[in-house]
Amino acid sequence: MGNGVVGVGYEGRSLEEFLALLQAEGVQVLVDARLIPRCSRRGFSRNALAETLEAIGISYVHYEILGVPEFDQVGFRGDRAAVASASTRYRSRLSTPVAQRVIRDLVGVARHRRVAVMTMFADADRCHRGTLMAEIARRTQVVTPIDALLEEFPAPQSARVLDNDPRSQIERDIDALLAEVEAGKH
Repeated sequence: MGNGVVGVGYEGRSLEEFLALLQAEGVQVLVDARLIPRCSRRGFSRNALAETLEAIGISYVHYEILGVPEFDQVGFRGDRAAVASASTRYRSRLSTPVAQRVIRDLVGVARHRRVAVMTMFADADRCHRGTLMAEIARRTQVVTPIDALLEEFPAPQSARVLDNDPRSQIERDIDALLAEVEAGKH
């Protein structure tokens, strides 16, 4: 399968089916793009999902900034005008410096690893994942400084979610690499 970014929703799938899909796609990193990574369905909440993914060799990363507020989630499931309005508001959220940095880093990682961007809905047009994937696709042509650094370091063996640090290991690794790049510029 190689590297790159794929979108995936867990709606209508059991945890076992979802994991099998990720493995069949060769996913190495799962980016959770839900605002709040909770789910009443067994296995799809943040900590449970992170532990299960780690056990099968897939890193888990949650970025709250990639999530969408509830009122826009409803908008994505409305008529054409509601979807357009929700998408415009979400693109505005994605244009913030924090979101732009996250997307840049995600694209950089995807140059070397297979990344899946996850939301709940199976149909990307019924949620914000379609808009997010379009932004990621637009960015895949942009060369980021992290590419050269990632080639120098092996992929982390696992990415545990620590109780005292909500970021996963891959998020901490990316932050450390970016800090090294910034230190080298000055």
